[in-house]
Amino acid sequence: MKTEKNLQEKIADMEQRVPGIEAELERSNHGNDGRGWGQSGWVQDVVYAETLDFQVVAAKWEAHHWDMDNWGGTVEWIEWLSVHFRAKERTDLPLLDRYTKKITTRNGDAKLDVQQLWPYDFVSLTSLEGNQVKASWVNEKGEEYPEKDQLPYWSSQRPVYVLELKPKILIADDDPEMRTALTQILKSIPCNIEAVSNVPELFKKWNTELPALLITDNRMGKGEENTGMYAIQQLRKDNKETPILLMSSFMTQDEKEEALRQGANEVLDKLGIQRVVRDKVKQYTGV
Repeated sequence: MKTEKNLQEKIADMEQRVPGIEAELERSNHGNDGRGWGQSGWVQDVVYAETLDFQVVAAKWEAHHWDMDNWGGTVEWIEWLSVHFRAKERTDLPLLDRYTKKITTRNGDAKLDVQQLWPYDFVSLTSLEGNQVKASWVNEKGEEYPEKDQLPYWSSQRPVYVLELKPKILIADDDPEMRTALTQILKSIPCNIEAVSNVPELFKKWNTELPALLITDNRMGKGEENTGMYAIQQLRKDNKETPILLMSSFMTQDEKEEALRQGANEVLDKLGIQRVVRDKVKQYTGV
């Protein structure tokens, strides 16, 4: 039977193997989902595994989910898994995250009470081929939720997930030919690539799923708010870890030094970016 003490011991052991995971789990345990709903969550179990390229930690979560505008309103219990991974031997890189779909297991109005899921408070993590993992809810005996049993509501899915772990690379440039060229070059690297054409789209993609690396042009329209420098200033208010590469053909040496002070990891000559981008992605993601 798990206890708070042995859970904390497991997390401490994970911290020895994967530095930074303890803070990452702590960072993830409170939040607002953007719909006016808040949550107070806690880890129920953690496990460790390794794939071809990554160290991987999976955590099982439960949270109380409440309407922040109506404290007497519906309260839900929701559960999910988080998967955190980083290239082996690269403790200098930030941890990357993947989250499974959240499953509502009960609510305060007693209209939903999926009691058959209550015993599945643990997490199993199995390495598959390459950088795939299988992460699943399991009971105390290590058994997955049975394939033959369906959850009794429309949004249900059996809580067993096969995930392909790939770093996400976000490219921002208003030149469609440059976006296409960089995307084509990076297709040979095992990563997921998203490309946007302006700063508002950059912010939207960044906030939807944090990338492993951002490669952004500096000038993407008129005005300071449409520059890579402006984007870096805003992003670095809340995130100091995710690597950011700034591309430009027209910056002075003083402007490059200012970009580095604002939080760019490197300022790259845009005219030569296609020759070095593969090596830079490997450098900053470990793949």
